[in-house]
Amino acid sequence: MLSSTENLARVLRPDESMNPDSLSREPTLEDAVHATGEEATPSRLEQLEAAYQAAQAQLMHYRELFEFAPDAYLVTDRSGIIEEANRATSLLLQTSRTFLVGKPLLFFIDERDRQNFYTRLNRLLHSGEPFWECELRLRSRSAGSVHVALTVAPVFGPDDQLRGLRWLLRDVSARYQAEGALRAEKTFTDDLIESARVFVLVLDAEGQPLRVNRFLEQTTGHARQRLLGPGGWEVLFPGPEGARLRSAFLRPLDEGATIQLSHSLADCEGRPRAVVWSAQALANELGDEANVLVVGHDVTELQEAQRKALQLERLAAIGQMAAGLAHESRNALQRSQSCLELLRWQLTDQPAVLDLVEGAQKAQEDLLQLYEAVRDYAAPFHLRPRRCSLAEVWREAWADVFALSPQRDAALHEETGDLDLFCIADPFFLKGAFRNVLENSLAVCPDSVRITISCSAAEWSSQPALRVAVRDNGPGFNAEQRQHLFEPFYTTKLKGTGLGLALVRRVVEAHGGHVAAGEGPLAGAEIVFTLPRSQP
Repeated sequence: MLSSTENLARVLRPDESMNPDSLSREPTLEDAVHATGEEATPSRLEQLEAAYQAAQAQLMHYRELFEFAPDAYLVTDRSGIIEEANRATSLLLQTSRTFLVGKPLLFFIDERDRQNFYTRLNRLLHSGEPFWECELRLRSRSAGSVHVALTVAPVFGPDDQLRGLRWLLRDVSARYQAEGALRAEKTFTDDLIESARVFVLVLDAEGQPLRVNRFLEQTTGHARQRLLGPGGWEVLFPGPEGARLRSAFLRPLDEGATIQLSHSLADCEGRPRAVVWSAQALANELGDEANVLVVGHDVTELQEAQRKALQLERLAAIGQMAAGLAHESRNALQRSQSCLELLRWQLTDQPAVLDLVEGAQKAQEDLLQLYEAVRDYAAPFHLRPRRCSLAEVWREAWADVFALSPQRDAALHEETGDLDLFCIADPFFLKGAFRNVLENSLAVCPDSVRITISCSAAEWSSQPALRVAVRDNGPGFNAEQRQHLFEPFYTTKLKGTGLGLALVRRVVEAHGGHVAAGEGPLAGAEIVFTLPRSQP
């Protein structure tokens, strides 16, 4: 026997099994009773009336849920043609429901997602899956693309055949935009950290690095994988000092305040860098301060620049004093030399005393040369740059140097190839710089002296430059000499002021270039000039 609801369904949706004459009028409850073969008694009619009212109320309830649901609901046939759409769907697509009904849902899918949508739909229709979920973009008339989370489930008929599909479309555009903003912010933060010219570490509660940036990796020479996780801290800061530094960096987790301190950082070869560090606690997603952000500013160059500035101030004061002293002392030395010369004429018959007079005169000449050297170093440069050939400059300097010791077994060799050796410079001051270097080589090298000047193209301060290396076959430089080679008043000679290479440095830097001791494996001492082809 059929239930009351099934009878009502057959009355409201009669099929071909019913009497065709009954289709010419509205079906009634009596028709439903007769369809079951029962007698249409008043009590049976009342039961059917109650069942009919309940079915109508349930249908109205589901219709209201469908119509006023906050999310978009669609019903399509198995090929995706829209049969029903609720109010939220119309608002989502900015299209009337009248227009939606009868249109393929694929029409409203963004072109970029249509292939994926069609593939997934075919898979659902042929696999018998209960539902599938995905995210894709819909085309809205006025809002452009709308990101939605889509859930689709099949609808089966009484014969278990697929009748259609039910679609739930939830607008996730706001979430998608928020996630995009978060991704963009994270990308910006990552790029900022990686490109920053400061040291960045993120430490866990145990003081082990969770993250380091590229600048720290490049400066120390340690691979990033070696610095992260257990043992990474000990690689950067080994020993008891490193343990004390880690304890200091972890204090913000307990105290909350940002700390600042100075502590050197050594690279993989043990060379120290002076660094000013600051550390502060980082809050995680739950608001707990679980990590520590450590930022280090490399102040090595700043400290070196401050040291050089202080040294230059002292040298400037010394230079001014020495220049004034040399100027004021010249007249006194000349009077003293005149007196010694007169005394010499009066002591022609006393050879022993004459030797003492000559010694005094030689000492005064040395003192005068010392004053002149100090004055030359302290005097400001007034360059008169012009186009000149460096080969001509160093050849003239070699001619002057060799003329003072013509008896020496010495030779100058050039290795320049076809390189253009012209640049904009002051040949007078450059000649003095080359003369100082050549004089040093001639003084320290035993016969036979072989000095080689080799040239190559280079770049300095992003400008074309010439690299000129002057190498001799002498004893070369030791570690201490390399460190102090260009410092004023530093010398290993028994005689001399120690201002020769310091003056060379001033000349080259005045031209916007650079000078240094060579570090190649070749024997002998090497001084390398890097001179820009044009004035800065």
